Amino acid sequence: MRRLWCIAGVLAAGGSACEVVAGIRDLRFVPPDGLAPPGDAQTTPESGPRDDSPAPAPDSDDTDAFQTLPDDTPSMESDAVAEFTDSSGTQRDANAQDASFDSGPSDARPEGPACAGDLSNIGVGDFRISFTLTTLQLGIVAVVNQRTACGHGMFWDIRLFSGALKIETDDGAQYTQFTTAGSLVNDGLPHNVLVRRKVQLLTVQIDGVTAAMGASPASFARLSPAVSGMDPCQSGPLNDGTVAFKGTLTDLCISAP
Repeated sequence: MRRLWCIAGVLAAGGSACEVVAGIRDLRFVPPDGLAPPGDAQTTPESGPRDDSPAPAPDSDDTDAFQTLPDDTPSMESDAVAEFTDSSGTQRDANAQDASFDSGPSDARPEGPACAGDLSNIGVGDFRISFTLTTLQLGIVAVVNQRTACGHGMFWDIRLFSGALKIETDDGAQYTQFTTAGSLVNDGLPHNVLVRRKVQLLTVQIDGVTAAMGASPASFARLSPAVSGMDPCQSGPLNDGTVAFKGTLTDLCISAP
């Protein structure tokens, strides 16, 4: 800028063209793209000590010489990262480790205890018995049990009593029975039944609605194998008129957490 003022002064004073040319002999033109002409390129010598000191900040008058690249200029770093779009529309790094895209078999298991089919030796522990039942039967009907005889002893038993459910638990010393109230299950429609004991409190649910509840302190030791559709009370001296089940009983699960 100082040389431009000198040129203006020379011209104002009536200086010759030579003097003007001499005054501007050191001027350089910067191309519009901000790159210096090839003749002005500065090279760093291959040998000699390296100066790692930070470069001085440009003078505020020369800011026009520093131009940023256009927004659409490709970045060399972006070319090194391969990306893809998953089924949810999310863009992901193809080189990243992501277990959610593992195509191998999953080891995930459904929540809740496995259906062991036996409540032997659980003592006074918690248990669950669930099934889906469809029937039109009347009277006393066998459903499912772990029982060897129709009398007091070590067992649990679930039967139908005129469309309601009757549940018994016994260890030979502490016998309890529960009969559901409300909706009946012998209307020919499928009904989901859950019999659950937790902290010695037994709850019976039919289609998600609580139908019976009470204490169940029986301590189970070794029990006979589980049987569905038949009951020891169908015969013998203590026969109480129980009959075999007719209908469908599916999704039976007997478990103790």
